[in-house]
Amino acid sequence: MGSKWPTAPGSAYGLIEPFLTDATQRTNVGLTQHATLENNLLLDKYFECVDEKLFKYVTGLPPRSERQNSKNAAQWETKIDEEIAGHLLARDHLHEHEKVFHVFGVIDQKAGAMLTHISVMIAANALLLSKETGGFLDGFSVLLMCSFIVIALLSLRLLRFWSSFFPGRGARDRPQRQVQTEMNDSFREEIFYRGRLYRFTLNLTTLLTAVSALVMCMYGLELAFNVGWKIHLMVSMVFFAGLGLSIWHVRQAEELESE
Repeated sequence: MGSKWPTAPGSAYGLIEPFLTDATQRTNVGLTQHATLENNLLLDKYFECVDEKLFKYVTGLPPRSERQNSKNAAQWETKIDEEIAGHLLARDHLHEHEKVFHVFGVIDQKAGAMLTHISVMIAANALLLSKETGGFLDGFSVLLMCSFIVIALLSLRLLRFWSSFFPGRGARDRPQRQVQTEMNDSFREEIFYRGRLYRFTLNLTTLLTAVSALVMCMYGLELAFNVGWKIHLMVSMVFFAGLGLSIWHVRQAEELESE
């Protein structure tokens, strides 16, 4: 067992202890009650469960609680280290925790810019629905608008201040070395998770923006030349066929490289 967290004035917990409970109730019971209140925040537990499922889908890894005793645990940890190494090495001049917060800050800025773009695309598709055109294009715009809204909800996770893996609750009652290890693991997982989620949402946003550009062009054709739905269908089939072919070509190139 390592040493406990220091509680002397001037230490990290010594500074924040007066803000946690009343001065006469700075006991383990008071801190436990504080943690219980934290757990009961509105919808907090629900979003943690949703976040856990999203983590599994985006990263392809089970949560730490499920993989600690797995025979693949070492392989999964290596996968995380390899993926986040570039982020940390590029910031090697910074302190260990400064590296982490710098990565989070960059992702926050990029996620904010992406949410602004998504908002513009939602507004553009909603504006197109106000035009008197055929149901084919209107259906496309509604589908795109709903898809952008879903991506916006996913992107909000990138702006989350805390991590579901962060060992905040009960940290004062555990050895400092153990909590420090848990904290470092949570930072690693959060960088890995946010990096994957950002790439996922950015790729979807880019694809849907390209489809939206196609739909806008078809709206223009219909308004200018009054072309029918058959022309729109033909243009859409050519576009998606070309897109599918390019994706297939990239996948084939990846398979050749892996061989």
